[in-house]
Amino acid sequence: MAKTLWLNYMLFAMYIVPFFLWREKTLAPATRSLFGWLFASFALRAPIELWIIFFTRGWRCAYGITHDLLTCGLLAFLRWRMSPELARRESAALRVMTLLQITLFVEIFMAWGIQQTGLSC
Repeated sequence: MAKTLWLNYMLFAMYIVPFFLWREKTLAPATRSLFGWLFASFALRAPIELWIIFFTRGWRCAYGITHDLLTCGLLAFLRWRMSPELARRESAALRVMTLLQITLFVEIFMAWGIQQTGLSC
């Protein structure tokens, strides 16, 4: 049950929220780009992960952990490149981005914990 609830939350947090904020015309292009990259990262991961899970049965927790770390690094880099003025103006959207990054770190921790038990992610 917990895994199902977490999966539903992750689908919402990594697909629905980033997609709509990426398409939000009131946000600055740099802010929209952050959400676009997050959406693209998970949109690319989904078919690869599903293929590995259902056809090769070779999915490992380390794959998801690596993807999450790379995505967090990309988002941190793109956010670092933003001007301080823009960051102040877009603070509400950037707080959402921070929450999504925290979510990724929770995902990493959970996947690591599952990996330690020997169960599949």
